[in-house]
This record gives sequence, C-alpha cells and structure tokens, in this order.
Amino acid sequence: MGVGVGDACRLAGRRRRGAAARGQRHGPARPDPGRRKTIDHPDVGLITLDCDTMIVAADDIRILIYTAEPGTEDAERLALAIVLGAQRTVTGPRPDQP
Repeated sequence: MGVGVGDACRLAGRRRRGAAARGQRHGPARPDPGRRKTIDHPDVGLITLDCDTMIVAADDIRILIYTAEPGTEDAERLALAIVLGAQRTVTGPRPDQP
C-alpha cells in the first residue's frame, strides 16, 4: 500500500503538533536548524520550509517532506512553485533551460 503526498504531509503535521505538545509539557525545545531550509526557487524566489524526515527502516529509505507554515507568504510561494512545476511537466522545460 502506497502513501500519497497528502498522507505524508498530514503525518508530518501530526509529528510537528505532537512535538509542540511535548514541548508545552516539558518546557520549550531548542529549534533544530537542520529542520528548517531556505531555498531560492528560480521562479518564485526565497521559500523557507520545514523539513521532516520519514524513515522506512526495512528498506533503508529516507523520505524528506518539505512544508510551509499555513497562511504565510512561504506557503503561497510553495503552492505557486508546485503549480509551475506541474505546468512545466505538461508543457516541457522553460525556454531558457535545456
């Protein structure tokens, strides 16, 4: 049985909410700088994303899931980048790229 992107994003959100709840019980946690990434997308500019890693131990696979905080400019830029990427898949690469 496969896991879709939506399922993976929901799992990552649950993990993040669970970590936040644990932090409320045990005091604030220090931010992990490795979990937050800023990328410079060629079409939409800088996007700051949270990075969650899912591990499939039996197959030695790591799945990286990038999400943006809902309602932020980063979330809007990420949504636009996804749409542009999907359009490019259908229409081919940009004229300025091989």
